[in-house]
Amino acid sequence: MKILVATDAESSRQLVDALRTRKWSETDSFQIVSVLDSSEVPYLERRQLGTKCLQQVESVAQELQTTFPKSRVTANVLSGLTAEAIAEEAAQWHADLIVIGSHHKRGLTRILEGSVSESVMKASKCSIMLVPVATAEAACKSV
Repeated sequence: MKILVATDAESSRQLVDALRTRKWSETDSFQIVSVLDSSEVPYLERRQLGTKCLQQVESVAQELQTTFPKSRVTANVLSGLTAEAIAEEAAQWHADLIVIGSHHKRGLTRILEGSVSESVMKASKCSIMLVPVATAEAACKSV
């Protein structure tokens, strides 16, 4: 099985934890991706952020490789519009499953910012595993 793991700074811990709770085959392959959204990042900042994104996905990939030593784990930074880039990479890589965090945006925030996980679900042809992601803001509200 080919599993594409779409991560960001807020969701990486929860995604890794969710993957650890499942039984995976030794022949499963994981591709860890993060997207440098070209619509949100000025040109001059892309190189610096690209390096930071690469470090993040490589860290997640290393952690998964340690957890699943017989699986193939790769890391990749994509660029473009986040949901489209994830869906396109999943299609090109022939992913069987996309694992993505859901930030549970509601109300005006959802209208203005949209939902990446919802857009990925609409654009992808493979199965999706949504992992609830508690942001710092949500954690404060739940205390």
